[in-house]
Amino acid sequence: MKEMLKKQLERMQKGQSPGGDKPGDKEGNSPGMKPGTQGMNMLGLGNKEIAKMAAEQTAIRQKLEQLKNELNKDGKGSGNQLNPLLKELEEQERELINQRIDKDMVKRQQDILTRLLESEKAIMERGYEEKRESKSGKDQNTSNLIELKEYKKQSVKQVEMINVVDPSFNQYFRSKAESYFNMVQ
Repeated sequence: MKEMLKKQLERMQKGQSPGGDKPGDKEGNSPGMKPGTQGMNMLGLGNKEIAKMAAEQTAIRQKLEQLKNELNKDGKGSGNQLNPLLKELEEQERELINQRIDKDMVKRQQDILTRLLESEKAIMERGYEEKRESKSGKDQNTSNLIELKEYKKQSVKQVEMINVVDPSFNQYFRSKAESYFNMVQ
């Protein structure tokens, strides 16, 4: 298909129609136009411009096929959503090669461009969502770490103090034990 497209592009650049007819073979046709397409090239583009547009259309379609293949590598089949768009691009490419350029084709081309941009936006958003990471726990302030350790030590000592002082002691011994524990701290 690639060789056939190259041959057609060469013919278009030489001034021949894609079907191989020589310019001016039929009456009433302008050079480079296929019989029966009189008036179809409403935009007044020359063969070189049409050939360039067809080549660009082919490049766009090939890039889109590569993107489809990359999206299908994950096994989810997310690239299959591009199939209708690829079919439309192929149809546009055929119409360009056959020099059937009219207002409807331009409108379809704009629709294709809109869908391509929407697909690109969706892919970028999906890629952005995949890159998101959880950052909770990383933003903790560690400047109070020493104070926190001190507090934990004191609370452990207080618990020990409560456990050590026997409730059966009378008030005098209990106060002496508490004063001792306070001095130790």
